[in-house]
Amino acid sequence: MQSLHCDNIRKPIWEQPIDIALNTEVLHIWRIPATATIIPHTLTAAEQERTDAYTDAPQRQRHITSRNALRTLLSRYTGTPAKDIQITTGPHNKPLLQNNPDLHFNVSHSGSWVFIAIATTPLGIDIEYNDPFFAFTDMLPQYFTPKEISNIEEHWNPRAAFYSFWTRKEAVVKANGTVMDELLHIPVIDGRHIVTEESGIGSWLVRSFELARHTCSFAYGGDIENIMFYETDLILR
Repeated sequence: MQSLHCDNIRKPIWEQPIDIALNTEVLHIWRIPATATIIPHTLTAAEQERTDAYTDAPQRQRHITSRNALRTLLSRYTGTPAKDIQITTGPHNKPLLQNNPDLHFNVSHSGSWVFIAIATTPLGIDIEYNDPFFAFTDMLPQYFTPKEISNIEEHWNPRAAFYSFWTRKEAVVKANGTVMDELLHIPVIDGRHIVTEESGIGSWLVRSFELARHTCSFAYGGDIENIMFYETDLILR
């Protein structure tokens, strides 16, 4: 039997990293300011070319930070020089570490933050800036079930509920390596949901939290018992 379990967690306690050793029971979530100025230059020529294509300055900065942060962190976990990290993609562009398929990671960036999740089990993470001017109600019929729409509309803060549900769906899509068209069928109301194997959704724990006008959700499987929240300026000595 497959299921999704969705809930909210208390405000995370962000720590400076001391020992970032991984095992099958630990999930690491990193936050890095999108405008971080202490950035190791680790981009490949192809990544730099994609970076140069950005015309929006904030988006370009988030992309620079996220790619450099990812390479810097993966270098610490694997012992491989950052520029030699070989990142490839699987189905639907899910990122994979070519020479270390047992190390799973996922990246999301929005607004002020870059978030990176790393574990030895499949996972997905999504963070969204809670834009007070975004017309989110226009999206509801396409991506949410009638029951989910009712939950959003009846919530004391419908915009916050929308971003919580939206990031949960995105996190599951990214964990599972599926496509955006399947968002409608992913159940994200608080609690446990039974899903069929034929749905292709899989079994996940989906957790959400708020962070200064941002909402973050992450999905993971396996036997994770401990979630560590780390923050860094990208220079990891």
